[in-house]
Amino acid sequence: MIGVLRNAETSRITMVQLACETDFVAKTEKFQEGLKGVLQTLHAQEDLVITGERCADQDYLTKLCEETAMVRPLDRDVSSQNITEGLKFTIRKTQENVQLVKVFQRGWNPDEGEALQAYIHGQTAKGSGLGKLGSLIHLSRADKKQTDELDGMATQLAMHIAAMKPAYLKEEDIPEQVK
Repeated sequence: MIGVLRNAETSRITMVQLACETDFVAKTEKFQEGLKGVLQTLHAQEDLVITGERCADQDYLTKLCEETAMVRPLDRDVSSQNITEGLKFTIRKTQENVQLVKVFQRGWNPDEGEALQAYIHGQTAKGSGLGKLGSLIHLSRADKKQTDELDGMATQLAMHIAAMKPAYLKEEDIPEQVK
C-alpha cells in the first residue's frame, strides 16, 4: 500500500510504500495505522531528502528505520519507538509480515516555477492519501513563473502516469530492442 503526504506550505512531499502479504491485511485499520505512522514520521524529518536509487535501497531504509524515532509510537504502552520497532508492532498486530519497500521525499520551489504533485489510485477513503498505487511528478517552467495551471497539469499527468503504469521512467532506461 502507498501513502503520501504533501504540504504546500513547506513545499515538501513524502511517499511511502509499505508491503504486507495479503490485500486483506492491507485493508485493516492496524496496517493502515502503521503506514500512516511511518509516513508522518518520515514527513516530519525536514532535512531528509530521499530520491533516486536510495528510495528502494534496503540497507539505507533499514538504517533509516533504526535511527528515526516515531513522531508518535504505534504501541501506546511505550513512551518512544523507532520506525523498526513500530513496524514490528504492526507485524504483531496484523499477524503478517510487513516491510518498508520504498520511500521518496523531497521539496520543491514554487517561487522558481516548480510544481510537484501526487496521485493515489484506489484510496482507502476519500482524501486519506493511502491507496494501492501512487505516482509523483515534478515539473518546472523555463521562465520560472509560478502558475496554478502548472499545478493543474502536474495533477493530471500524475493521474495519467498511474493509469498507464509506465515500465520506464527515463528515455535512457528503455532497452534498444523496445525503442
